[in-house]
Amino acid sequence: MRIEHMRELIAIKKLGNYSKAAKSLFITQPALSRHIADMEKELGIKLLDRNKHNVELTEAGVKAYTQFQHIVQNYDLLLQDINGLKTGITGTLRLGMLYYTIKQDFLPSFQNFLRSIPM
Repeated sequence: MRIEHMRELIAIKKLGNYSKAAKSLFITQPALSRHIADMEKELGIKLLDRNKHNVELTEAGVKAYTQFQHIVQNYDLLLQDINGLKTGITGTLRLGMLYYTIKQDFLPSFQNFLRSIPM
């Protein structure tokens, strides 16, 4: 199963209809329908109940949606970690400051920092 197809089911759930989901994902509605049908065939169970106006997850669809969210999130974190290893930029930057120094001190320094790191 492709990670993109998992993202598509997540989008359908969030947006409540195929057309909106397809548009948000920059794919055609027939392609989206085909991907969902492929997932349903692979899993051997119906994931969505469709009608002319909206789409609802079946019980299996709810389980798939929940797991797909975790899988996609973990996949995205993996890509972020790997990208950090490739670029040498890893870790978390935490800053503390007084609120009145943000504009005069922080923003210029932060903009210089952003310009200095490769993207």
